[in-house]
Amino acid sequence: ESEKRLLAGSVDFFALNYFTSHFVKAAPVGAPKDQLYEEFLTDQEGRYPGTPSDVFWQFSAPDGLRSTLSWIGRRYQRPEVWVTESGVASPGESAKDRRNLLRDMHRLDYYRTHLGSLCAAVTKDSTNLAAYFAWSLLDAFEFSDGYKARYGIVHVDRTSQQLQRYPKLSAYWLSHHFFRYAPDSVACLEIRSCRASRSTMLPVR
Repeated sequence: ESEKRLLAGSVDFFALNYFTSHFVKAAPVGAPKDQLYEEFLTDQEGRYPGTPSDVFWQFSAPDGLRSTLSWIGRRYQRPEVWVTESGVASPGESAKDRRNLLRDMHRLDYYRTHLGSLCAAVTKDSTNLAAYFAWSLLDAFEFSDGYKARYGIVHVDRTSQQLQRYPKLSAYWLSHHFFRYAPDSVACLEIRSCRASRSTMLPVR
């Protein structure tokens, strides 16, 4: 009991990794006591919780991020929250050539919609948000998918001896979204008055 009293209120911040949402229902009668629920990738009508990604378990479900942040605020009296990981593996990216994989519109839309939900959690639900970290900076080795599932906003060319890096469209978009810094061709994504088509937004070297 004395240790409980010492721990109460001692946390510095709440760290949350958010990638997706799934469907759940109460565990069946007779299930083990430690099984609190059953988890499903589709609802009763076979619908996914969001847009599929390159891995079977992940869907783009931005509303789930807001709901989770709002619940944390209610449950723990508005702690300081850091979203320490959040990102998506774009479908089929490992099979695309450089020209096409750099135009990662699926990932860009993931960040755009999830940051929108993040802002709604802050402005409408009073979430005490302190930080948001995109996962990940570079295409990295994923535990169960190796180099096939790519989460990076920067492409790593593993066929080159120098492992050359190429920023993807999502990297430029995030740069412009947070810092208003990006090439003119990419800034079009944020400025509604821009008339450039998507096919000309990112010059490929």
